[in-house]
Amino acid sequence: MVKEQELLALAETGHPLDAIVHLEMLIARNGDSPEREGIIGGRYKRLWREAQKERTDRREKAASRDEQRY
Repeated sequence: MVKEQELLALAETGHPLDAIVHLEMLIARNGDSPEREGIIGGRYKRLWREAQKERTDRREKAASRDEQRY
């Protein structure tokens, strides 16, 4: 649980992709949990929203590659 909170803090300090990678490594090593999947999903959702905002700020209609990836 402490490691999960540490990785959530890492994501909140501007490193969401690093947090995702470390969470996936934690899952591979120690197994899956709803908490871990939720943290990963939340990081991807935040990345998607940021990509979507950038696109709308540029007034583009088609989804960007980043939006599609996240």
